[in-house]
Amino acid sequence: MFLKKIINSIADAGKELLNKALPVQKNLETLLELCDDLISYKGVASGIAIAREISEIYLFLSKEDKKITLFGVRAGDVKKLDKETWVNFEQFYVDFGKKLLKKNMDKANDVHAYQKIKEIIYKDSEMNKFARSLGSLFQNRHFNMDSDHKVGQAKELWMIGMGDVDNQILCLHYEINRDDPKWLEENLNEVISTESFKDLINEINEKYPLLKNIGEQISTWTDLSEDNFNENIKQYISMCDRVGGE
Repeated sequence: MFLKKIINSIADAGKELLNKALPVQKNLETLLELCDDLISYKGVASGIAIAREISEIYLFLSKEDKKITLFGVRAGDVKKLDKETWVNFEQFYVDFGKKLLKKNMDKANDVHAYQKIKEIIYKDSEMNKFARSLGSLFQNRHFNMDSDHKVGQAKELWMIGMGDVDNQILCLHYEINRDDPKWLEENLNEVISTESFKDLINEINEKYPLLKNIGEQISTWTDLSEDNFNENIKQYISMCDRVGGE
């Protein structure tokens, strides 16, 4: 009894240290938010305050909401839990990731395309050799081509692999890809196949050989508007198309 009074006193002090009122609503969403807070706060007193609130809210949950899966339990205690209650953290994280990706399909597809293109460019030796030539040209923000043209399409695809994506979704995508890559293939859109991307880049390299040389001489920030540089590049591409009968 004496120990309980001490713990309650610490919890009351911790509530004041948090410098904010703990949630009034006693539902599952509030409980999960408090669990996140419990991980975030390092102070013993504040942690006890949050933990006490969690335990109190749990009593108000419905029978269905009380079916909470435990994770992060010490290895020595796992044998005390059945499989319906216990799941290791890695599996919990993957399952959580799948649910979150399905709720954010646009961001998930952006990340999936980003990872796909980036992997082709940097892990395929044939494509990697273009990173400092055609890649420099494609990444130059002053270089523009109509998206209907194959060079414009290649630039757009290349830039997907260099773009900014949601970091949280990216981390989850990485873990799911390690555990269950087939799930990603079945649930997310494929922007382009590896072979199709490689065929497009190789075709551009063969049909417009000067582009590779230009890319080797410029950087991603070179101003191509000077001396009509960008227009001259486009005229060169147009000339090659006429010679090729396109």
